[in-house]
Amino acid sequence: MKILLIIHSVSWKGGGAFFHAMHIAKKISLMGNQVSIMATSPENKFTISRKEIEGVHLIEFPDLLTGAARNGWDFWNTFRRIVFMMERNKSFDIVHCLDCRPVVIFPGLFMKYFKRANLIIEWLDWFGRGGTASERSAVLRFFMEPVETFFEEKFRKYADGTISLGQPLSERAEKLGVRSRILTITHGCDIVNIQKFDINFAKSKVGL
Repeated sequence: MKILLIIHSVSWKGGGAFFHAMHIAKKISLMGNQVSIMATSPENKFTISRKEIEGVHLIEFPDLLTGAARNGWDFWNTFRRIVFMMERNKSFDIVHCLDCRPVVIFPGLFMKYFKRANLIIEWLDWFGRGGTASERSAVLRFFMEPVETFFEEKFRKYADGTISLGQPLSERAEKLGVRSRILTITHGCDIVNIQKFDINFAKSKVGL
């Protein structure tokens, strides 16, 4: 199968979503599937870059914003992703959206309705009302909490399948009217690169 994972974060340094997607993609690729990831470029503002990483095709899209704002909200980034997907040879059996910020959900919906892909939406974290938005400064909370909540909740019902990282998010999806199959999973870890150390050695390294 041809599978596309779409994320809002910057590749390699934009948070856990990138590494979550990359580990999934590598395993799916090893099973004989063609797997691509759409992510945000760390620096590019105008050009698209492509890389092959252990069988995974990574496509990095330009973003005009900087810093923490370079995290899924840029219209230019969203537009470039949709135009990229409009090419005749761009088709996927499954499109897996990791959350619903504009750069993720709009390309995902385009693929569902115009390219007939199966749309899977994964709920990675609780960003909007009652979630991490409430931990921001008063100014950011005033402006961003309604926007974050809208994108977090509005589009869930369009998924052909839903993945939630934890039971609370699965229950929230059900309350929003999600009737497609909901799969609840837990956070994983990098079992290949994370090494187990002797406890006394570990304590000595950090001065305990």
